Formats: sequence, structure tokens, C-alpha cells
Amino acid sequence: MVDSERFVLEGKSETVTGIRELQSNENAVVQKIENGDMNVNQVLDGADITYMKNCLSKKQMRKLRKEQEKLSRRKDKRAKERMRKKMKRAAQREAGYVKPKLTHIRRMEDSRCNQRVAIDMQFESLMQPKDIRHLFVQLAHAYAVNRRAENPLQFSVVGFSGPQNKLFFGNPNNHHWDVVFEEQPLDTVFEKNEVVYLTADSENSLQTLDSSKVYVIGGLLDHNSLKGHCLKLATEKGYAHARLPIAEYVMLQTRKVLTINQVFEILLRYTESGSWKKSFLDVIPRRKGVVDISSKNMEDNDNIEKERNIIAGNNVSSM
Repeated sequence: MVDSERFVLEGKSETVTGIRELQSNENAVVQKIENGDMNVNQVLDGADITYMKNCLSKKQMRKLRKEQEKLSRRKDKRAKERMRKKMKRAAQREAGYVKPKLTHIRRMEDSRCNQRVAIDMQFESLMQPKDIRHLFVQLAHAYAVNRRAENPLQFSVVGFSGPQNKLFFGNPNNHHWDVVFEEQPLDTVFEKNEVVYLTADSENSLQTLDSSKVYVIGGLLDHNSLKGHCLKLATEKGYAHARLPIAEYVMLQTRKVLTINQVFEILLRYTESGSWKKSFLDVIPRRKGVVDISSKNMEDNDNIEKERNIIAGNNVSSM
């Protein structure tokens, strides 16, 4: 009969038997760790490391040590973050800072804005799982912007069926969104003559918004691998289509492709200000090199570009 050496892990009632029983039980410690019945803290903090060395391989021990170091760094990071926030609050109190009250959240049904905007989610089969998750993040950003607006847009998500629907609503927090979710496809939810499909590939420039129309943003993250797909779809279905009038008001020094939440917010800001230029300048990130194309601003930017070229030329000649 093998004598069992027992040692109680800190804070836990579970015990781990001695080395011989562990080895005869096909490395029970490893199995418990892999099954989640025992964590790294229990093994490395509470147990005698000598026993672990005898019943775990060197590779397994290295893995456990790395995990322990990661947990330790995480604890230190959290402690530093708590201290940073504490010091920030103290500095704010000394400066007389008063935390602003949360703005009143207005629901869509109480909004004075009747403009409809929909996200078309029929493209699930064309995207990788990670792109679908990124799409959910963009949906969340659009929703957050809308719920903070004084007069939210009438926000719909259509064609939202299949595994993506199950994945999205697997998060209990998403059940309470003030958004109209429709499993039915776009052409079932809205009349054909109501739809204006927004796509950067359209030759039609959107001049203004019409409250009798629903402006549709394609829920497709394709990284340019499916360029023109939404325009092709709109043409085949007989939908009206248009692009945002970006080129008419601002110049972008990088790619003109915007995220779904950026397009959504531009539409929202336009309903508030009635100005495309202001909406673009307020929403499009500065890193995209957005520039007002009014005559004065363009002249200033031309001068800056000339100076850059002169400097670049001098650098070349001096080499």
C-alpha cells in the first residue's frame, strides 16, 4: 500500500496526493490543470515544488511558471491602474473638478428625428469569424453614438439571422438595445422604392437626406477583397444607390473607406447640423489626413506641400 502524503492547497479544501499516486494516475496534476479543476496559483503557491518537479515534465513546469509570472504581472498592473485612478481623482478634487452628470438617454420612439438608417447583415457567409466580431464592435459604436444623441436616428439591423444572430444575442447585454432587429432580409422589411444603398463605389453623390427613404449601410468587412459587391447587389435588386459626398467637401490623404459606425455617425451629425462638411470634419479621424477643400484651406495646404517638397529637395542635394 502506498503511503500518501497530503498537503492542503491554500484557501482550498481540495488535496493533492503524493508523488507515487500522481504518477500511477496518469499524471493527475496535469489532468486537473487542463480540466480547470486546479489553477496555477494552487500548484505553484500552495504545493511543495519538489513534488511538482518529480511528476511534471520540464516543459510543463516552464509553462506553469510562465503562467504564474503572467498572473503576477496582471496583479501588479491592476494595482498600478487603481493607484493611477486614485491619484487622478484626488488631483481633480483639488482642482475643483465636478464630474458631469450623465446625459439623458432619449429612446428612438421619443426622437424628433424620423430619418431611418439600416445595417444590412446578409453578408455573414462572405466574412471570417473574426471579421464578424469586428462588425459587432462597429455596431456597438454606432449604437452608442445614437443613444447619446439628442434626437437619435431610427436605427434598424436587417437580415440578422443564422449563427451571427445567435452569437450576438449570446451576450445578455445586447438584448436591451434600442434597435429594431429583423431576421427578414432587406427586400422584405422595406419597399424597394424606399431603399437608398450607400456604397463608396456609386457614381451618385448623396446631396441631402430624405425622411421618406431608408439609407442602408452594408454590414460587410471585406478588406477590399469584395470591392464593388454592395453596388452590384443594389443594381441587381433595383435599389437606388449613392455615395457620401466626401470628395465635394473634404480631401482625404489616405484610403476613403470608412467604417460602418463612421458612416452611421456622419448621417446622424448631418441630421443635427444640415452640413456635410461639418459632419465629415467632426467624424472622420484626423489620422486619415482630412482637409477642408475650401479655397483658403486648400491654398494653405498647397503652401505646406510646396515647403515639404523644397525641404525634401534640399535633403537630396546635400547627400
